[in-house]
Amino acid sequence: ILEYLISTVDTILVGRLLDTNKLGLYSRARDLPTTISWPILSIMNKVAFSAYAKIQDELSKVQEGFMKSLDIFFMVSIPFSLVLVFEGGSVVSVLLGQRWLSMVLPLKVLAAGNVCLGLVTMVKPLLNAIGRPGVNVKISLLQLFLSSIFVYVGISWRGLVGAAGAMSLAWLVLCLFVIFQAKPILRISLDRFRPIILSTGIASLTMFILAFAVHGYAHAHFNNALIFLWALFLGVWYVLVALLVSRKVGGGPWYTLCSVYKELKVKS
Repeated sequence: ILEYLISTVDTILVGRLLDTNKLGLYSRARDLPTTISWPILSIMNKVAFSAYAKIQDELSKVQEGFMKSLDIFFMVSIPFSLVLVFEGGSVVSVLLGQRWLSMVLPLKVLAAGNVCLGLVTMVKPLLNAIGRPGVNVKISLLQLFLSSIFVYVGISWRGLVGAAGAMSLAWLVLCLFVIFQAKPILRISLDRFRPIILSTGIASLTMFILAFAVHGYAHAHFNNALIFLWALFLGVWYVLVALLVSRKVGGGPWYTLCSVYKELKVKS
């Protein structure tokens, strides 16, 4: 019941306080950023739960498994979220049509916060598997409280855009709380995050510079279909830069993907 309330409280409030048209726009804007990342995250969580349960008494292996999951999640979720933030209008126009363009601003706001929600969702099965379900109850209760209060205030302040901003803010606060709760349990040193921070940060920065530099020209000379292809290129650019940086610094997504490939090759 608690998880159901968490997943629906924002749409219930939007539907009650605004109207059905706004509810449709909000629901689409909330769901689109998860189109690619969440199916992969769902598979990862199912596999991770059983894996963590088997190695719950071996902290070093739990740490290693979590870092690998983080590498894969960031490799998928961040470029897609950034593409929606930079070129959400063209993506919506090509995939959904012109009549959905009113959802573009809420979409961009929700896409920016989607990574935080993904991190929270990724940590929950880990905590269950290693025997810390009580922490998950705290996380879920806080998520329900933040979503309810923030969305109500956001709608009262700025309507649909306010609701989107409120949810992203709630996800950010929740993510910080999860980090605070998980840190003493996982005991992963900050230095181990260095490769993923560098690869993610440099890839995001170069993607932003490239998108900003070409934005004006692209929107002046390209149609939506070409801009959509440009957005796909930006996503590919992020992945390539992140992998190159990771390989250079000696850790992160490049080595995780190589490890996964070797494991799959051995099993086949």
